[in-house]
Amino acid sequence: MIYEYFENTVASSSEILSKEELWNYINPGEKFSDSGVRSYLSDFKKLLEKFVIVIEEEKNLMNQKNILLNSYAERNSHKNFEVLSKEMERILANDFTKILIIICIK
Repeated sequence: MIYEYFENTVASSSEILSKEELWNYINPGEKFSDSGVRSYLSDFKKLLEKFVIVIEEEKNLMNQKNILLNSYAERNSHKNFEVLSKEMERILANDFTKILIIICIK
């Protein structure tokens, strides 16, 4: 809901955002609460930070696979662990070969 407010109101205007306007958008007809707005904005910021982390993490395939591998180990999911482990070994071996080729060419 806060995102919708920013998208509809702030993005199309050069005016400064007012806490009261945000509060009225989220809680129409309720008495303004500065601490409530600050709480909303704090929670929204935390969600945005998590979103950025996820977006950045998606760029690192091997780290994703490593996290999944650790999860399989913690859950004693042996079959999935073995399959993913072998896949990661192939990827690493392939990457290592590529690096060796680049080094030899130089």
